[in-house]
Amino acid sequence: MLGNFSFGDYFKDVAIELAWRFVTREVGLDAKRMWLTVFAGEGNLPADDEAAALWRKVSGLPASRILRLGMKDNFWAMGEVGPCGPCTEIHYDLGGKGDPTPEDFAKGRVIEIWNNVFMQFERHKDGRLTPLPKPSVDTGMGLERLAALVQGERSNYHTDLFAPILARIEECAGKRYGRTDASDDVSMRVIADHARAAAFLVADGVQPANEGRGYVMRRIMRRAIRHAKKLGIDEPFFARVCASVVDAMTAAYPELAESRALIEKVADTEEQTFRRTLDTGLAMLEGELVRLKGASRGTSTARARLTVERKGAPPVLPGEFVFKLHDTYGFPPDLTAIIAREQGLAIGDGYGDAMAAQRQRSRGSEVGEQAVAVVYKSLRARLGEVGFVGYVHEDEPLSARPGHWRLRRTDGPSYLEVETTVRALLAEGVEVDSASRDVVEVVLDPTPFYGESGGQVGDRGVI
Repeated sequence: MLGNFSFGDYFKDVAIELAWRFVTREVGLDAKRMWLTVFAGEGNLPADDEAAALWRKVSGLPASRILRLGMKDNFWAMGEVGPCGPCTEIHYDLGGKGDPTPEDFAKGRVIEIWNNVFMQFERHKDGRLTPLPKPSVDTGMGLERLAALVQGERSNYHTDLFAPILARIEECAGKRYGRTDASDDVSMRVIADHARAAAFLVADGVQPANEGRGYVMRRIMRRAIRHAKKLGIDEPFFARVCASVVDAMTAAYPELAESRALIEKVADTEEQTFRRTLDTGLAMLEGELVRLKGASRGTSTARARLTVERKGAPPVLPGEFVFKLHDTYGFPPDLTAIIAREQGLAIGDGYGDAMAAQRQRSRGSEVGEQAVAVVYKSLRARLGEVGFVGYVHEDEPLSARPGHWRLRRTDGPSYLEVETTVRALLAEGVEVDSASRDVVEVVLDPTPFYGESGGQVGDRGVI
């Protein structure tokens, strides 16, 4: 998003002239394909006749090309009280027979490329509007939309910004963008967009996590990986797509090249981890969806499992099942909701109750957990932080490899082999010198095992 701003300086006349001059003269877009919008007025809010008159003067377009719209489209406010004001927009007709109809606007034949917000009022609690002492201009312009228009394309994804990224996805999927079915194209666009976001986030110092911005990043990456599975991509691919983002955008963003190795490493690690969770969760979810959809058609005796029975209502995926997928198998509930929605199912109540019950069970074991926590703290104080080598890549130089390790490749998955030291053993929460029980905790230094976190299933292996 690009913009230009004025704080108590120039106002509507200059803002409108700058916008029109930029898109028609500097960029060279066809003025005959432009449509303009202004605020029509609503309730106690006056129409923006001033902006309409200025557009007539600056653009030379007839009044029929200046549309007057209501608050939903052409009025901006920070909230119920505070600065607010009308806005005016420039729209571009991508082409068709005759002038576009309102339906054409809704279907995307005409797209918005510029929005000037004129903050000229302050709205009070009683609904009164008073003029701001220093009116301001806040402008938003879509860079990628503009690039598409300049390059003669109808979609941002057809521009040179996305072409090399989509080409890499085509290589991984063995499918051609725009020449397969529509759902494949959607998946390719999701992957391209999310890979770009992930690459920039890593370059900015963000890492996948279970909270905050790291959690947003993790959701973005995992949604892309899920769409790769829909395309039939079963081998690790996300690092390659993120690398294509670096190649395509380094000229404008040199920090991407500086972070290339880290970007690829984080992308690959997150994908490898999530694919294990995804395979298990999808298998269980798909089985449940088949049962529910079968029940809704009356083809199964499982009808009692549906929580909605009224005619015409969609089958409902029980919230308790959604919680089980997340709590036991690490399958994200937001991803479950997306898949259910795609299959025409709703998510039922019960998730919150299941979570509350789990918390209650956890409180009952707090005393034991506190005792174990004392043991862990003692080990940490004595042993210090152990080394972790799970992120190291085979192609890195030997000097960069902690410990002695190598990748053992088979017809199936690849395995990381590490020479390490057993630093401690715990059995039933107590440190011991030896153990023969079925369950024992082992502290390794260094370790290749990624620990279970936030529902994410930890690594497995053999000692």
